[in-house]
Amino acid sequence: MRERKKSEETLVELDRFLTDRQLAVLILEDHDETRANLTRMLQTVSGAQTRRWAVTAVATLEEARGAVGERLFDLQILDRMVPFAPGERPNADSLSFVSWQRSENIQTPIVILTSKNELAHRMQGWDSHADHYIGKPFDRQELKAIVDNIFWRQEQARTLVRGKLKINFAGNGSMSYAGREIPLRPRELQILAYLAIKDPQPVSREDLLEHVWRFPRDPKTQKVNDPGTGVVDVRISALRNEGLKGHGLPPDIVASVPGGWRLNASILQKGWGAP
Repeated sequence: MRERKKSEETLVELDRFLTDRQLAVLILEDHDETRANLTRMLQTVSGAQTRRWAVTAVATLEEARGAVGERLFDLQILDRMVPFAPGERPNADSLSFVSWQRSENIQTPIVILTSKNELAHRMQGWDSHADHYIGKPFDRQELKAIVDNIFWRQEQARTLVRGKLKINFAGNGSMSYAGREIPLRPRELQILAYLAIKDPQPVSREDLLEHVWRFPRDPKTQKVNDPGTGVVDVRISALRNEGLKGHGLPPDIVASVPGGWRLNASILQKGWGAP
């Protein structure tokens, strides 16, 4: 009972990272000036003083596809009609990209910007399950308000979406994958939550000891007091094999990388083929 209570408290402690972590945004826009303006706009969104942004701005659907295979995004802002590859005409419809993500239960918020703004076009956007569909020319204040509201809702709901993975920090916490709830032991859930919070940065053994196990740092060396029991490696192995593989999920969702571990974006968002 005491161990369970301590585990729950640790998960609540991780909750504070939800509001000050780096936010990853994908912008797909083939017009250079508009793409640059969108990137600058993010710095003026309410709360930008406390939020840290990592913007990936691309001009083609091919580049956007590659980007989601390399990292996980908190938000996507997509022009609807764009070139599929560099040098091509803008005849690729990014709604196919949205529809694929939704079919794979990837719940990343998506905002569509487009000059195709007739009712029939807007209905196509909603049918693809985009979160917002905004006609061009768009009002910057409206777009800023939409982006701010998306992140405000995430913070209020105390949830974090990483591709097919969704972690709920409320109460005792929970985790779902592709819409299916996966029961994890408290410590394994805490490890996964911390990896999701720090994504795409690798998380070291020392990071986990400090922030999940809450072991103190030595005041002289500033190193975390490692008990030397291999407890982190044992728990990572249990998370992969019992928590993930044991429920039919790929154990390599948690990938070993130089310096520690991180979430595997190519698994959490795999399945996308050329439109």
